Amino acid sequence: MSTVRKALFFSALGKYGEFGLFLLGTIVLSRLLSPKEIGIFAAANSIIAFAQTIRMFGTNDYLIQEKSLEVKDVRKALAVASVLSWILAGLLAAFSSVIANYFKEPLLQKVILLVAVSFLFLPISSTAHARLSRDMKFGTISIIGLLSALTNLSVAIILALNGFGALSIAWATFAANLALLIATAVLAPHYMLVRPHFVDLKKVFTFGSWVTASSIIRNIGYNGYLLIIARMLSFEALGLYMRAATIVERFTTILLDIIKSVALPSFAEIKRSGKPAGPAIMKTLALMAGCLWPVYAFVGLHAEPIVGLLFGDQWFDAVPVVQILAVSVVVSMNLPALLPTVLTAYGRVKIIFVFNVIMYATRVVGVLLAVQHGLSAVAIAVTISSIVAVPLYVWVLKSMFNIPILDFISTHVRAGILTALSLLPSLVFTAMGESEDWTYFAVLFFSGSSTFLIWIALSGFFIPAIADERRKGVANIYQKIQSFRR
Repeated sequence: MSTVRKALFFSALGKYGEFGLFLLGTIVLSRLLSPKEIGIFAAANSIIAFAQTIRMFGTNDYLIQEKSLEVKDVRKALAVASVLSWILAGLLAAFSSVIANYFKEPLLQKVILLVAVSFLFLPISSTAHARLSRDMKFGTISIIGLLSALTNLSVAIILALNGFGALSIAWATFAANLALLIATAVLAPHYMLVRPHFVDLKKVFTFGSWVTASSIIRNIGYNGYLLIIARMLSFEALGLYMRAATIVERFTTILLDIIKSVALPSFAEIKRSGKPAGPAIMKTLALMAGCLWPVYAFVGLHAEPIVGLLFGDQWFDAVPVVQILAVSVVVSMNLPALLPTVLTAYGRVKIIFVFNVIMYATRVVGVLLAVQHGLSAVAIAVTISSIVAVPLYVWVLKSMFNIPILDFISTHVRAGILTALSLLPSLVFTAMGESEDWTYFAVLFFSGSSTFLIWIALSGFFIPAIADERRKGVANIYQKIQSFRR
């Protein structure tokens, strides 16, 4: 198994294992907490996300993409991340009451304080994980991540059962961050450094400034509009939106984490070797479109039974938002999920900043105009901002990586046909389920099974990259079996 393929396997195993635990927690907590309580934590988390972006200051990306990494470079990155983390923890503590008063919710202060304490020790584990990613030690990363996610799940459910409300998720987040630090110290002690180096930090700040500026814009575009929902509608509305985002955008976030964790060091290695990145980019886009478009189309088509099965009937107002957000992911053609990572690997962080300004400015303005018309209008504004980004990224593909636009279009047309054909049987089962009053599980089981079988049969024909990866996967399994027998 090639290094990149093995890395993808372990990264996907870890991330989707974490997602499975997260989904289990979501199912349970949706029945223990109200939409308002979910919304309160979501608002606090959105505020902390801004500080989190500044806290990191691009240090992880710097460590991964640096051509020749020495211990002193890691200590410099740790110095930058540590100082910023301590300052931001203090600022969050100082202004937590002001934030709570602005949103007219006293509980926000306690939630912010709990999560902000993690800033004091997170730099140590985050720099260790950057070094593990650079060395593609994704098996170790996956184990650490799963232990942290299991801690999060256990603490959240136990405290929610005991009436802690929104604070149950805040305490769970703190416990998960602490578990991350402890697990890293036990499983990867040689990757952990605790002594920062405060000399000659210009190179780290130069790289990190553009990465951070771009990330701040992205956070304004995402977390900013969530805070708009909380302030101009209600915490309950934000809770409903976040449950819709859990189904659609959470899956995208998991995909982004997998892609970034593997693609950033992989494309950085391609850059260092002097090889062209175009073929690797097109293959990745083809795999993403061929594998993910059918999933998002299925989610949009079956939003009602998915919401009912996962969260219960009290969350049905989130169904239209799920459907619109699923469309948003498809029309973006997966470009925002991949191209920023590739550009970071090539050190072109200024381009990412400009693109983020355009896309997320459109998003914030659109949400401000749409929020008075309800959550569905907000989701439509998010979709429009995703469409705005597409021609910008296509220009990058052609001008920087010499990828013909016709090749890009052809790949996604084939993915669209594959998606449509894969979903045809599920339309029949959906109609049968409605006429015969099937349970949510029955509708999803028969529709999902038929979609998967058709996709298995046709995906290799429409997307050759899928057939290629499938053949290599089977060959690797066969080799493992043969070596085991010997």
